[in-house]
Amino acid sequence: ECSCPDGYTGTSCESCTVGYFKDRGGYCNPCPCNGHDCQLGNNDEVICFCKSPYTGPDCSTVGGSPQTEISTRPPPTKSTVVVKITSPTIKIREVGSTVNFTCQARSRMVQVPLQVNWYKADGYLPQDRHQVDRATGVLLITNLQVSDSGKYICQTSDGISTEQATATLKVPSNDMTAPTVSISPSIMEYMEGSRIALTCTTTGNPAPRITWQRASNRALPRFSETYDALLIIDNASVDDSGEYRCMASNAAGSEVRTAVITVRPRERGQGENLKVSSREPRLNEGQSTRVVCTGTTNVPAGTIDWVRQDGTQFLPNVRADNGVLSINVARRENEGVYICQTESPDVNPVLVVLTIIPTSTIPPNEVTDITLSVNQTTIPAGGKGQIECSPKGEPMPLIKWTKVH
Repeated sequence: ECSCPDGYTGTSCESCTVGYFKDRGGYCNPCPCNGHDCQLGNNDEVICFCKSPYTGPDCSTVGGSPQTEISTRPPPTKSTVVVKITSPTIKIREVGSTVNFTCQARSRMVQVPLQVNWYKADGYLPQDRHQVDRATGVLLITNLQVSDSGKYICQTSDGISTEQATATLKVPSNDMTAPTVSISPSIMEYMEGSRIALTCTTTGNPAPRITWQRASNRALPRFSETYDALLIIDNASVDDSGEYRCMASNAAGSEVRTAVITVRPRERGQGENLKVSSREPRLNEGQSTRVVCTGTTNVPAGTIDWVRQDGTQFLPNVRADNGVLSINVARRENEGVYICQTESPDVNPVLVVLTIIPTSTIPPNEVTDITLSVNQTTIPAGGKGQIECSPKGEPMPLIKWTKVH
């Protein structure tokens, strides 16, 4: 069984005991409710659960009167001043954030607005980090620190009565730490066309927010993507050389680290070349063909692929498998430029221009010039015979045999 610190309970100290509330960071804090229980509201305000007969934002009144005023003596003369702080009167904020309280005051005797003064109980308002608008009653505190926690008093007077109201501010430390950042690799050279991956590793509490920037406010490369801590540049160009910055920030601070990358141009003719069985295949509409793309022993067949130069998808009658481009029953839409490529940046792709000849464009007089090896032949039962058909035409016509009768 775990031995939990004050304010925590449960088999693994995962819950808060009565009289404590859990903040957004998961820490248990004492309820500022004069011994009563509480919870954290949707707007980060503390909601006190006052047991009867106690009431008020911090359970400090009994039956409508402050606890300190419970007496058998006759009640004092009614104050001529009404002062209150706009709800919520209890606020919890993170280190480095901003908070404001609004105090409203009026007099029952004179119909003029009352100005207010703000004080911190048992201390002073944060030096150089607070602003008070006496006319509107607003107290603003910026760049909050843990030491700003406490009670803040709004006080006003109409010359007859003086009254005050109290607000509570809590700035938990939550063991916040400023970010630390490292980039890997921090200095690296790449060849043109390579894939670059930069990783930004950060620590800090709360978890830092990561953003990527390029030096001199230049835009990130066109073919780049960011995945929080990862920056990826595909098909790198010489223009992608330069400094790349990873910035991490949280409520406790921020930090920046820089990586320097250099992209070298690829020399002409450098790298291996793929080979294809035909660079300019031509076939009639309705015919089928295959174009085989191969590389050296350093280029496995499984890494070779085919794509269309215009970026469109293959039609259903086109298939690429292990470097073989197959066109089955060609259609006019199959015509175009196809690229055989591989995953390796050191292997140069090769272009193939596919031409589809529509059957409707073949002149009839060019396909009727047919020569037969024999015009008539006799074949005994069970024997063999052969007739050769030699048509002329450009492109080569399709041949079809039929029996007349």
